[in-house]
Amino acid sequence: VTEKVKQMFASGALSVDAHNGNFGEPAPGKVKHLRVDYTDSGAPASQTAQEGQTLRLTRAAVPDEIITALCDALAASDGEAKFAILRVLTSTGTQKAFDTVLALAGKSEGETKDNAVRAVCDWPTVLALPTVMDWTKTAPNDTVRVIALRGSVRLLKIGQDTPEVLSQHYATLMALTASPDDKKLVLSGLGKVLHASALTMALDQMKDENVKAEAVQAAIAIAKKLPATPENASVIDRAKSLIPELNVAEKK
Repeated sequence: VTEKVKQMFASGALSVDAHNGNFGEPAPGKVKHLRVDYTDSGAPASQTAQEGQTLRLTRAAVPDEIITALCDALAASDGEAKFAILRVLTSTGTQKAFDTVLALAGKSEGETKDNAVRAVCDWPTVLALPTVMDWTKTAPNDTVRVIALRGSVRLLKIGQDTPEVLSQHYATLMALTASPDDKKLVLSGLGKVLHASALTMALDQMKDENVKAEAVQAAIAIAKKLPATPENASVIDRAKSLIPELNVAEKK
């Protein structure tokens, strides 16, 4: 596994999917984790991805003085120049850049505020997750709520938290959904969370005819990979009773 990961990054890959297609199946029926220990600018670091998630080792390698210059330029500019700098600053994904853009989203007005809000919701790293999750609850209008919801699901798909925590986040988002399209978006991410509570949530959504197909798809994706442990037995049995396809797949 170590050599394969090294080869992937040496060939220019910016991420690696932790799935059996890349590394084989050493433990059938069990959820594996891929942990990578590495150095970042000489400092030791480590990341872990659960089976089915994507592990990304890259981050914005932009010097602090460049970030500072961009922040100063953002404050001194206006119009299209300001929005161009805003996009560049967002792409760095750093904490200082995020703090600057978040402040702009809070204190500005009009088009500048709209662009800053979108930049926060499009942030490339998970440090924006608490903010966009909060915006799904407190958004001043439906437009902000929708882009915050999309940003939340996108960041949750990066999978930096444990399956249990991810499931809790998706439960929060599901409780805030206001339309079938919102539910479908949440279900698209929920299907990647290998936890009994995530499967329960997907099965519960099957009662809604507007999203039943997406709920079934999410439930199947989870049930096929969820370990057959005593703790998971009841929800797996429930899934099999509601989704005949799972019984056919098991027989095969």
